[in-house]
Amino acid sequence: MKISKLMIAGIAALSLAACSDSDEPKSGEGTLTAKEQTLSDAVADYVDHTVLPTYSSMADAAVELMDLCRTMQTKHAAGTLTTSDIEAAGKAWKQSRKSWELSEAFLFGPAANHNIDPHIDSWPLDKAAMDDLLKDIRAGKTWSLSNNGGYGLIGFHAVEYVLFELSADENTSLVHSTDYTPEELEYLCAVAEDLCQQCVCLEACWAGTDNISARKQEILEEAELDYGEEYGWEMKNSGKAGSRFKTFQEAAEEILQGCIDIADEVGNTKIGRPHIGSSEEDKNYIESPYSLNSIEDFADNIRSIENAYTGSLAGDASVSDYIKSVNADLDSRVRAAITAAILDMLDGDCQLVLCTGGMSVDPDDRTPLAIRNTGGKIVSYGAPVLPGAMFLLGYFDDSTPVMGLPGCVMYAGATVFDLVLPKIVADVPVTRADLASRSEE
Repeated sequence: MKISKLMIAGIAALSLAACSDSDEPKSGEGTLTAKEQTLSDAVADYVDHTVLPTYSSMADAAVELMDLCRTMQTKHAAGTLTTSDIEAAGKAWKQSRKSWELSEAFLFGPAANHNIDPHIDSWPLDKAAMDDLLKDIRAGKTWSLSNNGGYGLIGFHAVEYVLFELSADENTSLVHSTDYTPEELEYLCAVAEDLCQQCVCLEACWAGTDNISARKQEILEEAELDYGEEYGWEMKNSGKAGSRFKTFQEAAEEILQGCIDIADEVGNTKIGRPHIGSSEEDKNYIESPYSLNSIEDFADNIRSIENAYTGSLAGDASVSDYIKSVNADLDSRVRAAITAAILDMLDGDCQLVLCTGGMSVDPDDRTPLAIRNTGGKIVSYGAPVLPGAMFLLGYFDDSTPVMGLPGCVMYAGATVFDLVLPKIVADVPVTRADLASRSEE
């Protein structure tokens, strides 16, 4: 991804500037150079206005999710569980998940050192293994979080699988049915509690245990997860006793490297692997396939880069400020690349998306699944029209239409595409009923 190459140039700019500094303090002065002071201000706002609020929000939602899953379990036992109860838990999951995706530009430090990242966000979920596990649980087989198959069957995506389900055509994410067994809900509660503990631990590792809520401190104590560190303090106090950072430049380089890492992951793995991969495993390498949240996840990953580089609040000091002072053109290009990446994922300037081929139901016909995985809302997969029965129509959240065209459009004189296109270009919404009515013509 272009962003990562520019961020590497940003690290080089920091290093080259260090070589040319002429205002380094003399031994014993205890004062910061102009460069170090600028980076000190940037690191302070980065910690206080970007990292800490993001992790606090994630942990808050994870605590709420844990509580709502327990409510689901209680109501199920009483025979009063409703779809609204499951939907509420799903909303809390999405909120915690959003904060997590907004944090992925700073997966260094505690997230990596304590294996919190793989613990809560290993993907893709092994559906076959999960189905086997739930089958065993329904049958009353003894299980625990420590022997249920490792990171792949816990964390965000295990909870996602139990709270969401796909429609019969796999084109729409739905609230899970209320048809749970007591054992399944016991599993859900255990995994949600474990997820909550890890999220709270991550907040505490950056903020310091004394600076999180009493409820969260209790959660940490019960889980025995208090590592006694305050990574945010260490970054803000670079060069002082107790900090692992010798200079604020080191801290700034850590920030930029975090941006590089997630830019590479989004471009080469999260989007790149299912897009250009050739194997079935590649094509199904989807991060959030049951909530259909992947596109929003990707955009939030890039927003995390934007927040880390330019600041989250208006007026924040940022690493961007220093890069601009030594290489304004580079800073401008970094900012432009970040904005372009977000717009490419969500907005763009296209008014119509057409996908051709691979529209049947054979195992190697992957176009319908690919369209669904982009976040498009499917109106209909199939139309009572020949030629063109395997036609697909959907819309993205901004109302941009997307159509999957069967191979017949390449050779037949007229197909279902010719019937639908005039309405599409006239910006007239086409509904499932509109397509169904074609069977009467």
